[in-house]
Amino acid sequence: MKEPLVYYSTNTHLSHFISERYYGGIHFAWCSPVFDPSILGPYDIYKRIPVSSSPKYIYYLFIEDLKSQDFHSASIERNKNGLKNGALQKLKEKVINIDDFNVINEIINLSTIQDYKPLVYIIPATLIKDKLVKVSVDKQANPLSTEYVVSNLESNDFEIIEISKS
Repeated sequence: MKEPLVYYSTNTHLSHFISERYYGGIHFAWCSPVFDPSILGPYDIYKRIPVSSSPKYIYYLFIEDLKSQDFHSASIERNKNGLKNGALQKLKEKVINIDDFNVINEIINLSTIQDYKPLVYIIPATLIKDKLVKVSVDKQANPLSTEYVVSNLESNDFEIIEISKS
C-alpha cells in the first residue's frame, strides 16, 4: 500500500482559534489519508472511509449548516461538545488553568453559527510521521475504514484552506 503524502482534517474556525490562543498553537486533528473517499475506485483501500469521516463531507456539512442557519445542527453540537471536552482535558493536563477553562467554555457558550465555519488542514505526512496515531477499530466510523488522530499537531505542521462551493 502506498503511503499518503498528505492527510486531511476538517476543523472549525472556533476550534482553530481556541487552540491558537489557549493551547499554544497545539491542535487536535482527526485525519484522513484522502479528502474525498467517494471518488476512489471500488477496490481502493481508502474507499471504505464513510462520509462521517470524510473531510470533504464534514466540510460541506458545516457549510450547509451555516447557510441554513441551523440552530439545531448536530455537527455544531458535536463540535461544541468536543471543544468543551478538549478544554477539560487541557485543564487536567495543566496546559490551561481554571480561569482559561472558564473563559473557553464561555466563548463556546456564546459562540454563533458563523464561528463554526469550516477549515481544511492539509498536513504533510513527513511532518507528522511520529505524531500520527491510527484510530483503533472500535473507535472508527467503519471497521474497514482508515482513520488517524494527531493530538499534538503544531501550527507549522499544516496549511489551512477554505473551499468555495461555486
